Amino acid sequence: MTGVPGFPAAIISGTIGLLLAVALLTIAYDRVCCASGSVGGWERTFRPRKTIGAFAHSLVPIAVAYAVAHYFTLLVFQSQALIRLASDPFGTGADWFGTATHTIDFRLVSPDTIWTVQVATIVMGHVVGLLLAHDRALELAPAPRRAVHSQLPVLALMTLLTVGGLWSLSSGMAPL
Repeated sequence: MTGVPGFPAAIISGTIGLLLAVALLTIAYDRVCCASGSVGGWERTFRPRKTIGAFAHSLVPIAVAYAVAHYFTLLVFQSQALIRLASDPFGTGADWFGTATHTIDFRLVSPDTIWTVQVATIVMGHVVGLLLAHDRALELAPAPRRAVHSQLPVLALMTLLTVGGLWSLSSGMAPL
């Protein structure tokens, strides 16, 4: 037997992939912030590295959107287990409310509804993030026109990330 067995190898390669993705996104965000400062005209009065912190709040709605998109199905389906667990919270075989045999209904939400919620939250998160970034650019730029132009690199990155997120969601939905 050579190398690392299958399951640990998958964990190691997945971890490395996740770390590389985070590093790539961090670098992309850094470059976009520097480009925004240069185009917006605040790089002379506002150091480029501080631009990263000035726009960090615009990432929050995107993070929330991805959390909602990722955990929506977990909430819908696993919350149904609470009905069963309420009757037997300690796993002793009790049936306090007569719901100990309740099962999860996976037909409660259709795959189309799940996809719609995921797509809508990702798109809305990116749009709100762009609005927050634009608002900050208006504060930093010497003129409103420069603020608008400064957001073109951010718009390009957000468009790329939105398309990537939507592609990621749809990639597992192709019929076999």
